[in-house]
Amino acid sequence: AARIAGTGQGETGHRRPRNSRRHNHPNRNGEVRRARFADGVGDDVDDLLALQSTLYAAPAHLVGASYGALLALAVALRAPAQVASLILAEPPLHRWACATEGGRRLYGAFIDGAWRPAAEAFGLGQQRRAMQLLTDGIWGQALFDTLPPQRIAHALRNAAAMKAQLQAPLPLGDVSRRAVAQLALPVLLVNGSLCSALHRCVVDELARELPTARRAVIEGAAHGAPFEQPRRFNEAVLAFLDGAERGP
Repeated sequence: AARIAGTGQGETGHRRPRNSRRHNHPNRNGEVRRARFADGVGDDVDDLLALQSTLYAAPAHLVGASYGALLALAVALRAPAQVASLILAEPPLHRWACATEGGRRLYGAFIDGAWRPAAEAFGLGQQRRAMQLLTDGIWGQALFDTLPPQRIAHALRNAAAMKAQLQAPLPLGDVSRRAVAQLALPVLLVNGSLCSALHRCVVDELARELPTARRAVIEGAAHGAPFEQPRRFNEAVLAFLDGAERGP
């Protein structure tokens, strides 16, 4: 099962638990079964819903970035009554970009330049090379080798799960556009002002299916807005939540 990790003490003195995804730090990272990723998100939706039940924290505002945004969206599609609102920062719905000719070119460049080479590197046992290819491809710039050593070490600790995702029949899942369009809850779509053209295209496609969703662009951030520009990201999220809780 996923681990519930403490995040320190709040004003009440109680520890605030959070979910730590299976096969990701600080969980023990053994070999990951490919079957787990057959639908792209595997057991992660089950784990998050179980955590909500344990904490009596439903409906909840779900804030997710990158794969976390994909997971938040998947939870809302499976159990909409458990979700009060969604904040989605650049979920990797890369196939959605193929709705336009320009998007298809961006998607093809990402698959040929990052996804497939990373899968080949994993197959050769070159974990660092694989994670470098993925990171640079997702950010749309040569980033990995410039990261602080602790960030690189953190990425390598989670390499086993990324390897399994690259080998899955449906890497990172394939969310139905029709199902997303039927969501009836407040949504904030977020992207960084410096994000890759592929991620900007994906967020644009999400906005097409969710015409009532609000949007926020985080200045000075690329794909990692929550930690690249935390103050600006938090301000955008809190402003949205204030409006969502007050209602239209």
